[in-house]
Amino acid sequence: CVLTDKRVYHKGMTVAVGPRGHVATSESILDLKSITATSFSVRSFPVLFVIGALFVITAAVLFLMKDKMGLDNGTMLAIVAGIIGLVFVGLYFLIRKKIYTILFSGGELSFRASGTPVKALRAFSAAVMAGVEKLNAPCPVADEPATACPCTEQISDESVMDQA
Repeated sequence: CVLTDKRVYHKGMTVAVGPRGHVATSESILDLKSITATSFSVRSFPVLFVIGALFVITAAVLFLMKDKMGLDNGTMLAIVAGIIGLVFVGLYFLIRKKIYTILFSGGELSFRASGTPVKALRAFSAAVMAGVEKLNAPCPVADEPATACPCTEQISDESVMDQA
């Protein structure tokens, strides 16, 4: 996504937010004036983490209690349970998805942002909303929008932020 003084440009995969999450490839150009809000959500499956943790705990108990319980293959069972537990915990972190959404007067634009840190998403949201406020601010001299205000410089379409 690229943010300029007047627009947000997006080229790539978009996601329809919902239970199925339809994925499409598109190019979008949004005017900052039409943007009403931005948000992001993290979709995860905590049941995978819980199952993985239970397997790891079971592996630890089997390994520590193998002699007391009389298990001949206690070490092998502990290793297998530990590996299964680590696979579930790994799946929890791999399947987790971040979805960034820009709401505008004509609908919404949602796209995956799984590789982007939360701090960068918040900074991008703040930059978008600052641009929206700048464009929608009334002119202090006349009853005109900020883009036509005679007391401010002309707003260019220069890039101010670039996020993948």
